[in-house]
Amino acid sequence: MEYPTQGSGIWRLPIVLGVLALPWLLIAAAAVVRFQGWTVDDFYITYRYAENLAQGSGFVYNPGERVFGVSILGWGSSWGCFTW
Repeated sequence: MEYPTQGSGIWRLPIVLGVLALPWLLIAAAAVVRFQGWTVDDFYITYRYAENLAQGSGFVYNPGERVFGVSILGWGSSWGCFTW
């Protein structure tokens, strides 16, 4: 059985993939550091609509206020139906 040597082409692929993946990993790490502690309101708003729908208050943010403010209608209605 022959083991691959340093000069064979089998060692090039992992090195090339590592070199190509490094900039993307650095960009992802910089984004994590930059946006650490930030939240996205859209998820909370959608969960709130789904919670009120599941509780029987309707597809509203606050019960009694009929204002449409969710941006992901499909997710909010499906989460509300599955939670119910």
